[in-house]
Amino acid sequence: MIGFPFLGDQHYNALRLEYKGYGIAMNVLEFTSDELHFNILKILTDPNYKSRIALASEIFRSAPQRPAERAAFWIEHVLKFGSDHLQSAGKDLNFFQYFMLDILAVLISVAVILTILVVKISFWIIGKVLKIRDPSKLKAA
Repeated sequence: MIGFPFLGDQHYNALRLEYKGYGIAMNVLEFTSDELHFNILKILTDPNYKSRIALASEIFRSAPQRPAERAAFWIEHVLKFGSDHLQSAGKDLNFFQYFMLDILAVLISVAVILTILVVKISFWIIGKVLKIRDPSKLKAA
């Protein structure tokens, strides 16, 4: 398999494809026809790619249930017992708790207070330094 990522998570998926040994990731903006030809031949002739993909396929297919069987199980489960016990606890939270706006407000408040303190201390230090370097103060002393 040859991966040509364009956007989003495709770059990560292409790198993962290469890392796992399932194929080769290529940069769609910088490849040449010779590189593409070489990589196609490499994928077709190197048995390591085929063996790694065959192993991944076997692992995937070794699941105890097929996806359709799993879906049927959960549909029957909900029909038999209802879905109240499968609901997220987040459904009982209010808007502010669900989106953690109370935590965000505290963090923003702390950030604003720290920023104000740093600015005031900086101005205080700069003021002290400038008063010491004031030439009129040196003549009086």
